[in-house]
Amino acid sequence: MGFYWDAVQLNVCRRCIDGDHVGKCHLPNGEFCALEEFFPEIVRSVSTVRSSLLEDHVKAVRTNVCARCLHQLPDGYCPQRKNQACSLDRFFPLVVETIQAVQRSITPR
Repeated sequence: MGFYWDAVQLNVCRRCIDGDHVGKCHLPNGEFCALEEFFPEIVRSVSTVRSSLLEDHVKAVRTNVCARCLHQLPDGYCPQRKNQACSLDRFFPLVVETIQAVQRSITPR
């Protein structure tokens, strides 16, 4: 997971409003970054989807990641997503792009 996390910190975390613009998170105590909290599950979800459609990746993450998050309610509604406070949701296209770029770089041709 190290290659993936390093790439995400470089390409995603440094752009986050909750970070230090270098890739380190500065969320207040008691809050967590969904991207960091569920990172292995996110990589697995993105890796298992065999589609170029972002919607297919979103479905996989909603099923495999969001369903485990404390913020999502049993009916699937998530106030964090609604308020654009979820880092995973806010940067999801860039997260998918970054994970796929790492996969291409480590996959033998």
